[in-house]
Amino acid sequence: MTGRRRARTADGKPIPSTHPFLGSRSPAEHVVHVSFAARAATGGEFVDYAVRYGAVRDDEDAVTLHEGCMRALGHHTGRAARLACVADILSTPSSADQAKPGAPTESERAAGRAAHQCIMDTAPLLRLDRPPPAEESNGDMAALLHTPLIRLSNGQMRRARLLEALVRCRLSPAADSTILVLSQPYNGLDPPTRSLLSSILSDRHCASDPRIVLFLRVQDELPAYITHVAQVRDDGSVQAGPRALVQQQRDQDSQGGYELLKQNAAQALPDTNEPLVSLNGVDIKYVGKSALESIALDIHRGARMVLAGYNGSGKSTLLSLILGDHPQSFALPEQKLSLFGKARDAPGNATLLLARRIGHVSPELFNAFPRKDTERGGMTVGEAIGSGYAGVFSRRPLDDQQKARIWRLLAAFQDVIDAPDSDTSRQSSRSGGPGLDDPLAQAKRLASASFAAMSLGSQSIVLLLRAIVHGPKLLILDEPFQHQSARQVERARAFLDEPEAYAIGETEQERAQDAEARRAMSLILVSHYEAEWPRSMNALLRLEAGQVSERIGQC
Repeated sequence: MTGRRRARTADGKPIPSTHPFLGSRSPAEHVVHVSFAARAATGGEFVDYAVRYGAVRDDEDAVTLHEGCMRALGHHTGRAARLACVADILSTPSSADQAKPGAPTESERAAGRAAHQCIMDTAPLLRLDRPPPAEESNGDMAALLHTPLIRLSNGQMRRARLLEALVRCRLSPAADSTILVLSQPYNGLDPPTRSLLSSILSDRHCASDPRIVLFLRVQDELPAYITHVAQVRDDGSVQAGPRALVQQQRDQDSQGGYELLKQNAAQALPDTNEPLVSLNGVDIKYVGKSALESIALDIHRGARMVLAGYNGSGKSTLLSLILGDHPQSFALPEQKLSLFGKARDAPGNATLLLARRIGHVSPELFNAFPRKDTERGGMTVGEAIGSGYAGVFSRRPLDDQQKARIWRLLAAFQDVIDAPDSDTSRQSSRSGGPGLDDPLAQAKRLASASFAAMSLGSQSIVLLLRAIVHGPKLLILDEPFQHQSARQVERARAFLDEPEAYAIGETEQERAQDAEARRAMSLILVSHYEAEWPRSMNALLRLEAGQVSERIGQC
């Protein structure tokens, strides 16, 4: 689609042109690709995803969305210009400035002004010209366009990347023949925001400003403006046709959802024991603006709670308190915030000790996790999972018992994990099973593969196993299924719903102990797709503007 590879026929002959409408023109100049499935390149190092809750520490932290977008388009202004030690493209130069070596020419300044105006004209379409919700603002009520990039939430960053893509298309010399290719743009967005995005994309597509192609998961809902679909199957074959093609083949496995959760809540017995996590009238404010207000919540042993709410409702702030990532969690007394029976600043809740009691998956963690190739010192799949034992983001020595548990966890998922440089998973997909080899033998080979070389869906499964490997008392899954295929989501949900069917261990006793421990493990889930909720969820807390608007079950 992007022109980076030459298409060939089934017998290996090259196809003359994948983009006939372009003629002899280069696809690189006419196809703009934006993937919302992975972070930008950072050298593969770990990125501190909790920094958005702290202070802006230097000029790089303070670069705003507007300045970052201008920089990505090749024009430096504001802090970005100072960091690069170049002239501000939007400033009015003096005669002395114009005479300096390397000073922007008038045509370069005109291009910078055009980019700036295009950004300002496009930002309102994506609602980036208004302040962020209070829970995401840290007290800064400037428009999102002028908010530091480091403080943007996952959903806001998606809109920011779409802004850059639309502006790039509009500024293209061949704007009338530009195609915008978007990979998984709806991941992590609540229903109203998905509807808004569909409306924006529909308007742009109908106006050919630009033409738009979407890459979605099979289980994702198709926007109304989509007319035709090309479906890539597990074996690599492609079937194309009208949108009914996918709708007829949509996964028919039993789904979770709101009504099933209410039924489970009605049948659940109340727990009178001390909760693992307790919040009692917690308020979080930024310069007088409430992000959370009077939050009361108890998470008991074995609880399975959905944390619901639209983007900006306060979910991320609440989870950051439970995880101990939020700076204000240290200031709350035990009577307000109790984590495993202690205040956050208690010695028993030191960050590493807390990480060993909690398993965690989130879009921010997924993006932050280091992705160096093994040739450059990066982690293997087994090492990535094993890092969950210490709650760190680097390899740690593992004993034989820990290695055996990692292998057995991988064995439960090896037929839905795409092994890099191997046809194992594709054989498994065609046969519907684990292939010709023993699953444990395949798991051992998979454990030695490079984590960075895995597909994004397989990386998502690996990070889910990392969150579970150490047997946490509390598992927090924030949009855990974003990058996964339908088969991967089905397996992950079954693993969470059916501990006995996927018990881990070498002996019957070990498997029974594992199943019991996983039944007792508490689970907090955030997902904007009800159909992906595990069927065993039995409680719900819904937030709206930082306040509890709905409570179902014991929580």
